[in-house]
Amino acid sequence: MKIGSPSPLVFLASRLVVNVSKHGLGPSFDELKAQYPQHLGKTTPPMAKNIRDFRDHTDLRITREDLGRFQEALKDFWKAVPDHISWNGTALVPTWFAKALKAA
Repeated sequence: MKIGSPSPLVFLASRLVVNVSKHGLGPSFDELKAQYPQHLGKTTPPMAKNIRDFRDHTDLRITREDLGRFQEALKDFWKAVPDHISWNGTALVPTWFAKALKAA
């Protein structure tokens, strides 16, 4: 992905939408609600300032245009991954990645 392109942000939004769709309420829902509220249905404005927003994971709203943007961001992500990655064994890698390398 090109630095400065909207794809990383769209990719993040798509990841959150998928996580919320799969797992329901939780950290991804909270982040989606805070950063990408357009992907949740409309809510009735509260009558008082202290009334909470009761939208949840069942209120996801994704348009065809959103799906098209998500698809383009996913394509951009995979195009940005190099064909070959060399590793000299000196870099610190996460434990899960090191296990995957040994298993491969």
